[in-house]
Amino acid sequence: MDPHAGAVASGESAGDEDDGSGEHETHPTSSAPSANSRPRKRSRLTAAADVSPTVDDCSGGGSGDGGGGGGESVGAWPYDESAARDELVTLIVSQDLPVGIAGSASFEAMVRQSFCPQFERIDNAVTIRDILVFHEDHVAGLKEEFTGGNLSFALSCEMWGTSYHRMSYLCVAAHYVDGDYILNKRVIGFKLIDGAPTAEAIARRILDVAMEYGIENRIVSVTLGDGLADGETMDALAPLLGWYTGGFVFLQRCIFSILNDIVRAGLTEMAGPLDAIRSAIAYVSSSEANFTEFEKCCVERGQKARKLWPDSKVRWDSTYDMLKEVLPYKVLTDFVNGSMQQEFLSEHNWSLLSIFDKFLAKFYNAATKLSAVYSQTSSLTLIYICDMAVLFRSYRTDPVFSAILKPMEAVFVKYIQ
Repeated sequence: MDPHAGAVASGESAGDEDDGSGEHETHPTSSAPSANSRPRKRSRLTAAADVSPTVDDCSGGGSGDGGGGGGESVGAWPYDESAARDELVTLIVSQDLPVGIAGSASFEAMVRQSFCPQFERIDNAVTIRDILVFHEDHVAGLKEEFTGGNLSFALSCEMWGTSYHRMSYLCVAAHYVDGDYILNKRVIGFKLIDGAPTAEAIARRILDVAMEYGIENRIVSVTLGDGLADGETMDALAPLLGWYTGGFVFLQRCIFSILNDIVRAGLTEMAGPLDAIRSAIAYVSSSEANFTEFEKCCVERGQKARKLWPDSKVRWDSTYDMLKEVLPYKVLTDFVNGSMQQEFLSEHNWSLLSIFDKFLAKFYNAATKLSAVYSQTSSLTLIYICDMAVLFRSYRTDPVFSAILKPMEAVFVKYIQ
């Protein structure tokens, strides 16, 4: 018996073991088990309300609650396969685990040795069927919740594609405030787009999802992700929104998408200095000898050297992180230029990168705040737009950065004006 079970069965000795049948065997106290001995079984006892004695006290005199009227008795713990399958489905869905994990021998051995000796592996087909039932139950619960209250919905849509199968899926999420004034987000549709993802096909899929949940006449807005937000799609969605707004429909671009386009325009103009800083980081990290020399230069300047990492070109926030880590090490220019015996990193490029880092800091903070899901962001949009306008005006006449600024400001004016 598990030594921890002795605290539950107060009348049992530490050497007693229960195999779940209610019968006990008393074993004499032995020395420590050898390294080759098999581990003892996990306890199958459970504490329950003391209605009638389930297991007699091994010491005699009294019921299984220890004889002191504590209100609990000890009995065999019942293993419920249905409950185990339900909890397993919840685990797989919430943690995005493989469907076949419950059918593997290693998972069965782990559960048997650590938690429940009665557990047996579950066939993959059974798990898939349980997941479908789990999904249908939650969909039914959502439909009941949506029809039970006077709720309005804001939909957000994103396109998911598979390059191998060349298939496109539309993901639809519903945002709403419930009766307790809590903002909720629920994914209500993940639909295959038959054929080319045209504006009519996307609008038809969104309408199908809305009608499936019975919310087609309570939609206040539809937010479309990159590649979906265009005039044709909004024209096709106008009848869907017109039921709630009385025919008043307008197109508003996502502020997060606007920020991304502005920064991308700046990254294009800053390609030369950014490539130079990436090459400098690669040179320092290319060998242990180069990093040792760089470390010596840092010590001479009173700085502690650290490993520098380049950015990912497809994520501009990683470019901001790279500049934030590299710019304090002005010694990098002297080290790289001296090692290569040429002006690889010029003072002009370093000045451009310093100013561009200040720009990225503003956009990074705005993007972090405005990309929140469970908090209101519409009230912050105007504040960050005004901050950007002030930022553009302050650097418009800068002799170093004005040429880089022009394409960024042009994108800003195109969307905001």
